[in-house]
Amino acid sequence: MSALPAAATKRYWVASATGNWNATANWSATSGGAGGASAPATTADTAYFNGAGGKNGNCTINLTISIGRMFISGYTGTITQSSTFQVTCGTGGWEQTSGTFTGGSGSKSISVSGTSFGFTLSGGTFSQGAGAMTVGSGLRVQGGTFIGGTGTITSNAAMTISSGSFTSTSGDLEFVANLTISGGTFNHNNGTIKSVSSGQTVTSSVAGGVTFYNMTYAPTAAGAVMTIASTTPITIAKELLLAGTGNTKFNGGQLNITGDLRTTNIATGVPGTTVFYFTGNRKQKLTGSGTAGGGRLGPITIDKTNNDSALQLSGIISIQGQFIYAAGLVDASTFTSSVNCYGTMNLDGENASGGTLPFYKLIVKAAGNVTLTGNLNVRNNLGIDASSTLNANGKNITNGGNHSNNGGTFTAGSGTVTFDGDQVRVFSKTTGVETFSNVVINKTGGFLRLDTLINITTSLTLTNGHIRIRRNNYITFSDNATCTGGGIGTYIGGRVRKTGDDAFIFPLGDTLLPDSSAFHPLSITAPAVNTDQFAAEYFAKKPTVSLAKVDSLVWLDTLEYWTCQRLAGTSNVKATLGWNKNSPPASISSLRVANWNGTLWADMGQQALVVNHPTGNISASVNMNFISNLATLSLATSKTKYKGYATLTRKLDGNYYEASGNLFYFRFGDEYNDQNNQLQYRLYDASHTDWYPILLNNSSNRPITQFGDNRFSLDLYQSNNSALPAGYYVLEVIDEKNEIFYLRFRKN
Repeated sequence: MSALPAAATKRYWVASATGNWNATANWSATSGGAGGASAPATTADTAYFNGAGGKNGNCTINLTISIGRMFISGYTGTITQSSTFQVTCGTGGWEQTSGTFTGGSGSKSISVSGTSFGFTLSGGTFSQGAGAMTVGSGLRVQGGTFIGGTGTITSNAAMTISSGSFTSTSGDLEFVANLTISGGTFNHNNGTIKSVSSGQTVTSSVAGGVTFYNMTYAPTAAGAVMTIASTTPITIAKELLLAGTGNTKFNGGQLNITGDLRTTNIATGVPGTTVFYFTGNRKQKLTGSGTAGGGRLGPITIDKTNNDSALQLSGIISIQGQFIYAAGLVDASTFTSSVNCYGTMNLDGENASGGTLPFYKLIVKAAGNVTLTGNLNVRNNLGIDASSTLNANGKNITNGGNHSNNGGTFTAGSGTVTFDGDQVRVFSKTTGVETFSNVVINKTGGFLRLDTLINITTSLTLTNGHIRIRRNNYITFSDNATCTGGGIGTYIGGRVRKTGDDAFIFPLGDTLLPDSSAFHPLSITAPAVNTDQFAAEYFAKKPTVSLAKVDSLVWLDTLEYWTCQRLAGTSNVKATLGWNKNSPPASISSLRVANWNGTLWADMGQQALVVNHPTGNISASVNMNFISNLATLSLATSKTKYKGYATLTRKLDGNYYEASGNLFYFRFGDEYNDQNNQLQYRLYDASHTDWYPILLNNSSNRPITQFGDNRFSLDLYQSNNSALPAGYYVLEVIDEKNEIFYLRFRKN
């Protein structure tokens, strides 16, 4: 015959005084009955502690027990687990409504499996002790007092706290299914709430919310999701750790973090919608996984209440969700952090009072689409990866670091980008032109090096510091764009282009010179058409063309030169050159703009002169001379103009006369009167290479004796009866003795 299954056995504690579990005298087969029954010891046994008949003696568990069910109700005594013995409850679970249970001080565990329920506390007191506690069918606290110990507590099914007082373990409280706190009180006991599974829901609906000390989420499943379904706050006081190999995805609600957030998870799955809300009034740290794209965080809000206690950003932090900076002090540079942005998201780095969070590195990663909803501050590097987009959305960007566009899209909008800081920084883009609306250069040290082409559509303001442009790159100003500032220490070293019909000052300089003497602007008058384009550059070195000059110039600056190229259009413009203390002109009053004409340096005149020692600028009186649309310019001084009468001399010296209009008066240095019109006239240009026939039979070409000083007049007309063009000339006069006299003059 087959063996019959063991019948379920009920055993009732009937001791009136303290006794041991294994003593048969302390157990009865009936409630309140006589002792002498066997002690519950098998999984078919149920141990009842009901205090019937006043049987409330304390019980000491003095052996390892494995029973089917523990039921404590109406009992007022204390059940104590010895430190060396394990307690196991089977399918019937543990139900307690009164009395006291005290777990052992050793490492022996309490294990409750259960079927319909695992562990239920509705009254009395339960103390875990030092050993681990495992509940198979869920842990429920519906009343009474639960006091966690130091060992791990594991709930393999739903865990609920609806009433009473629950003090967690100081170790790990692991929940495999849902965790719901809807009433009573929850005390974290400096322990850790831990989940290694997926699909759980954490709910807090208790008034005032609930505070966890540490919380660890370490899933192993690729599709892991934890849902925050709370209607009252859940706060992480010490640290939220995201670990494991699965996706650390949170959905719904928010987690208030008054402590730290650290992730060691490197899964690249998309995060959820739960907001990580940094608040509190102490120092905090947000530490990334260290792997770009790994352990991505969802929405982040920083709203700290103490401006003296910073949130420190550390490592590589990957985010894919809205980022909001509301208040508080943030330190992103101490640990040289990098915030990497993925997916489509808004980023607001500006608080309500206008302060900005100083990111150390901010990188928009591949396929990312980031839109600024507040001003942005980056101290080391602003990066844009290939196939990604950073849309400034009209917000301002302050960048104390590099700008690195590795094939993505940057949309500046109408905002202002300010480059500041005290170090050398690099602006680069893999291909194409980077376009800005407004740019400000305000560096206290170092400089900004351009390794790419940039276009400015509205304004550039040079406040402090300079720009160095690598060869073959340039800055372009669109039509109506302006450039203000520029001066000692703030300029553009390299090629600058301007499109449009506006007068413009190119704020040029050469980085071969010290900042104190590098600024050498070039200005042009307004072109005729708004599609015209000119490019200018300054060089602190000897001109690349010959140093030969027209005869009217006595000195040419051979230490520097400017170029102005006409790239589009046919407009003629006048130039203004700015000098600095590195090459003071020989004679400021006689300064001229010199323009290479293909053979010689020509004199372009002096329309205006402004001196602010040791700097100044001079404006040409005539349009630039373009050779194949390129004008090469420098500074020069003209020969001294005689005061008084124009006087013929037997030998040319370095001076000249001004001749206004088309009638020129002169006299001999020695007394001479051409009564018989015997004088012969020849006229050459200043270089003495081309001669100009003049009307010798004009009635005006005669001596004027009425002046009493033998002055003569000469009409400055060519033989074709056209007026002599403006410029520098040499008049040669031969008398009847074939003696030759000379006079250098300039016709205006």
